[in-house]
Amino acid sequence: MNKYLKYINLFYYILPVGIFILILIFTDTKTSTDTQRFIQWANEMKINPLSALSYLFQERGIDGVMFYFSVLYFKISLILNNNFNYFFILLNSICFIFIIHLIKKLSFKIKYYYLIPVFISINYDYIIWTNYLLTDFFFSFLCLIFILNLSLNNLKYINILLILLLVFTRPPGIVSVLIYLQYISFIKVLDNTTSLKKNFFYLVIIYFVITILISFSLFYNIFPEIFYDTFQYHRSYYFEGVIINDRPHTYVEVPKNIFDIIKIIFLRFISFFIFYDELFSIKHNILNFLVFIPLYLLSLFTIFKFNLYEIDQKKIIITMILTIISFCFFHSILLIDYDWRYRVPCLIPISILAAMAFEKLNFLKQNSINQEG
Repeated sequence: MNKYLKYINLFYYILPVGIFILILIFTDTKTSTDTQRFIQWANEMKINPLSALSYLFQERGIDGVMFYFSVLYFKISLILNNNFNYFFILLNSICFIFIIHLIKKLSFKIKYYYLIPVFISINYDYIIWTNYLLTDFFFSFLCLIFILNLSLNNLKYINILLILLLVFTRPPGIVSVLIYLQYISFIKVLDNTTSLKKNFFYLVIIYFVITILISFSLFYNIFPEIFYDTFQYHRSYYFEGVIINDRPHTYVEVPKNIFDIIKIIFLRFISFFIFYDELFSIKHNILNFLVFIPLYLLSLFTIFKFNLYEIDQKKIIITMILTIISFCFFHSILLIDYDWRYRVPCLIPISILAAMAFEKLNFLKQNSINQEG
């Protein structure tokens, strides 16, 4: 048995790290317009937090301030100047290794925890971001620390610290506040199926009301002045019928009423989970079919068999569900990016739910055998 565990531990690290290294070897580092913006900000910004935050606010208002740790990440990378690309990838590599190590902390709660690194390593839509000169991978690393602390330890002061880190790394960091508030309301009723269903029902109602209010604000152009520029930026996408940014084949007609705005939000919510696109290569689409269909089916199995799990496992499941739904809703309101990179923080939670399914599949199979015997 010890020998068996030794091989599992070896396989646990070698496979994901091996795939990670192959990605680095066979693909070139990639950039985006955000990369150039962050490089400019990092060069002009001072390390002093107050000066840096003031500079970022002048550059881009409130959401500029919320990029502070992302820009700091770039500033650390730029220390080596000519070797900026390599140092940045080194930081991403460190994040990836820590992600694999952090997932191992679930070994006491999830029997088949060692499948999680396999799922994320063969998921092209996740692993490819390790080679991008962007902070999405760093952000997903912080998200994982937050949701693991929430579901395993729920240390109040650590949660607050992590929320602050997330909020000031990227604007979607505000989602961590939503996750935390929802988690508090659900954690108290995990053993009560009726109360749990009621909470989910209330949550759906709240999301629906928020959708209506935001749709009203968008259509009639009503929003607080402090968020005016950011609001107008996202509002312009609605009035172009944008579902997935820069993919015109997904666009719908320009909204003529509030219901058309609601329709766009709903279509974005569905599109957040889509893994196929006509502009993807054939290989990309095939690989995504092979990876995402099992992941989604296994995750749904875990959710539908929720009552079969122990209380500590239920905490993990609820945290993962709330994380996925919250990020999905947030980006449905704002924007879903061209390459679905805003989905990256959700790919590990989906993989965790999928891995948890195997324990109950095995349990149900064993019960079936016993009954036949």
